[in-house]
Amino acid sequence: MTLQLRTASVDDLEPLLQLEQSCFDSDQLGRVNLRYLLQSPTAHVRLIEQLTHDQFSVVGYSIGLTRANSKIWRIYSLAVAAQARGQGIAARLIEDSLIRAKQLGCQTVSLEVMTTNTAALALYRRFGFEVTDLLAQYYENGEDGYRMRLTLREPN
Repeated sequence: MTLQLRTASVDDLEPLLQLEQSCFDSDQLGRVNLRYLLQSPTAHVRLIEQLTHDQFSVVGYSIGLTRANSKIWRIYSLAVAAQARGQGIAARLIEDSLIRAKQLGCQTVSLEVMTTNTAALALYRRFGFEVTDLLAQYYENGEDGYRMRLTLREPN
């Protein structure tokens, strides 16, 4: 299996939208918002493509958000295609986000996740994220969310 991790561009809009729609029942990013994020200097859209039948297809993405002079990196969205789950793609995207956050001098990484998404919660905890807040009815479908944070450590 050949995987390729790279920065997304506006040319990737359609496959990213397809992945978004297949992964999320609510709180989906629409075309306008995703295009904006792909063009924003404070949004870091990364994707993983898988080579299948001599053709690359998008199987995962992450969106990290930063602000000028902020020490916080926010993992705004992360998605992995159903057929590609269990292959370490989400972990690779998280690792990539943590590396990029450190490169930009961020000290904290935050994210939100549905309280019922046990697989994602376990993965984030494996990286050291901790629940800091319960977000009642945070999602469009009425589900609760958790805010999770990770303090980045300086290399020894």
